[in-house]
Amino acid sequence: MKFKANVSLTAREVGDLHSLLSAHAEEFAGLAGLVTKINGLAKKVTVLKAKAARAYTDLEAHEVQEGFMVSFAPPGVDEDDEEHRVEGEVVSFHPSQDGYKAPCFISVRNERGFTFHHEVHPLSEVRRYVVAG
Repeated sequence: MKFKANVSLTAREVGDLHSLLSAHAEEFAGLAGLVTKINGLAKKVTVLKAKAARAYTDLEAHEVQEGFMVSFAPPGVDEDDEEHRVEGEVVSFHPSQDGYKAPCFISVRNERGFTFHHEVHPLSEVRRYVVAG
C-alpha cells in the first residue's frame, strides 16, 4: 500500500527532522524516499535563510532604477514569502504614468538569465540588495 500526505513544516521542523534522519539513517532504510525529500527541503531552507539574511535597503517600487539588484513580492504573494519573491537585476523600469494610481512595470533578469516582466504598485516594498565589490 502507498499513502500520500500533504504536510506543512516550518523551517525549524525541517531542520530537526533532517538532523534526526541523518543521525539514524541506517534505521530508516525503508524510508529512503522520505529521507531524500527531507534532505532536499533542508537544502532549500538553508538557501532561503541565506537569501533572507543578505543586507538590503527598502525602497518603494517607484524608486527602482535599471541595474539595481532587487527582490519584491509580485501581486498575490506575501512580502515574507522568500520562496516566491521575484529576485534579480532590473533590466528595464517604466514608472507609473498616473502618479500612485497606475502600476509600475519592472523587468528583472534572474540568476539563470531569464527575464520576467511584472506589474507592481508604485508603493510596493522593493528590497535593493547591497552588492559587494
